[in-house]
Amino acid sequence: MLPNSHEFFRHFWYPVMPSDMLKKDSPQTFTLLDEPLVLWRHEGQTIVLRDRCCHRSAKLSCGTVQNNTIRCPYHGWVFDAQGHCIAIPQESQFKPSAAHQVPAYQSQERYGYIWVTLAEPIRHIPDFTEEQEASFRRIPCFYERWQTSAFRSMENELDMAHFSFVHTTTFGAEANPIPLALNLTDIDPWTFHLHAKLATLAPEAQAKNTGMPQGESSRTMNITWFMPFIVRLDITYDSGLQHVIINCSTPITGDQIQVVQFHYRSDSETDVSAQELIDFESKIIAEDRNILEILDPNVDLYTFQLEAHMATDRPGLMMRKKLAKAIQQYEAKKV
Repeated sequence: MLPNSHEFFRHFWYPVMPSDMLKKDSPQTFTLLDEPLVLWRHEGQTIVLRDRCCHRSAKLSCGTVQNNTIRCPYHGWVFDAQGHCIAIPQESQFKPSAAHQVPAYQSQERYGYIWVTLAEPIRHIPDFTEEQEASFRRIPCFYERWQTSAFRSMENELDMAHFSFVHTTTFGAEANPIPLALNLTDIDPWTFHLHAKLATLAPEAQAKNTGMPQGESSRTMNITWFMPFIVRLDITYDSGLQHVIINCSTPITGDQIQVVQFHYRSDSETDVSAQELIDFESKIIAEDRNILEILDPNVDLYTFQLEAHMATDRPGLMMRKKLAKAIQQYEAKKV
């Protein structure tokens, strides 16, 4: 299965772009679950419409925004913030009908990003308490387009056995491929928690940004998965530093995602600059990307018979089971 293959996934919030990318009256475009979107900002409000004129399918994002309306670049049709066509220059006696509109979508801004849902949401955007805590700083880190599926990206975040082989140039310890601890706790139909401890290595760059000595070390990770494609990774290092990574895999198409990642740290810019952190973390996610882009993006949510599995795959398989059950329940309600 790919996430664009079922309408169930349209009922969740996804971060689509950093808030500072969207300027007043300057339209931007993004594709979410194969749906082309045009976004613009007006008086602090974010407007999101389908990026196709209902007349001849021109991209509205190539048009102009004036007075909180957008004008199609092809024939000049004008649409308001609700997607209704309110003017056709070629028809002075124009009377709008249901056919003269494009879909409008809900949006909100949180954590420095614009979030969009394509249908009535069945879950809220997760609350990350670090956002309100003075002891933490938020660092926007990555906004990248990867050629993989959101399923594969999420499973990778939950996979405690890949570090020794994928992250050999950053922190992986090849001599220790087995997690020192791995405990899985089911929270509710939408969420579960994973506690793990790993033997790792701390090269010079990571030793500097974590306050640990170079060489052999360990990291304790408390991971929460939020349906469908958000993971909160809380890392505690031996130095006592708390480092929280929020990783969102926003599905552009079935086999392409927008990686949206931001961090919280219990230190200051004086201790470790944001740029130093990003420079090192970029090496880590490049290692992940290199692997994920060579995987088949399709994931078997139902039978688990198309791939072999091992004990450390339990978190990823729990995610698959929860998604499969939620989709089945969604379909049953529609009957």
